[in-house]
Amino acid sequence: MITNQHINTPESFRTLILNTLAVNDDSIYPMTNFFKCCFATKSYLIFNDFVKNNPSSSLTKSDYELAFNSSFSEHSLALFSDNNQLWPDLDVSYFLPGHSFSSLFSDALPSTVNIINNYLINNNYIRPVSNGRVYFTLISNSIFTSSFDDFSVDSSSPDFDSLFSYITDLKSDNARLIQEIEKRDKSINDLQLELQAVQNRTIMRSLMTWS
Repeated sequence: MITNQHINTPESFRTLILNTLAVNDDSIYPMTNFFKCCFATKSYLIFNDFVKNNPSSSLTKSDYELAFNSSFSEHSLALFSDNNQLWPDLDVSYFLPGHSFSSLFSDALPSTVNIINNYLINNNYIRPVSNGRVYFTLISNSIFTSSFDDFSVDSSSPDFDSLFSYITDLKSDNARLIQEIEKRDKSINDLQLELQAVQNRTIMRSLMTWS
């Protein structure tokens, strides 16, 4: 379980972010010309179909070129000069389709996930994008090179909104911890039942041997 203690320094935060991106490499796609054209021309049906049927790890540069040539023309690419024209203030190099960035931290406490997500969004490392027909999270190239020196787990604005958010996160954390305790107790109970069954079988074999 990832908690605030696991990200209490910029170094540990950076390690967690980079390791998480590496583990989820199969779900993260590079911002190629094919995807740029999908977004620039709002060709979301093409985009969704391609992502659904092509895991990132299975794709090569040739695959993206083939997808672009079969779906778009040079005229489509000429609609913009580079990706910065789509998102001027974000140096996009990758994106995560169909999921929020928070979903990559399913083994973390909700409050820890919120700290991670809020920091990355507020500092333009990631940006959620949705228009109702498609959802994806843009990932800036700076996320791979930053030292995150200004990152801090502690809140810097103890206002009412922050207090309310803290209480909400605390309730979510407690609910998550209760779930983990219940899962642990169930596992222990299952193991105890299995052990009892093994012991009963052993006793029966022993009785049969001496009968």
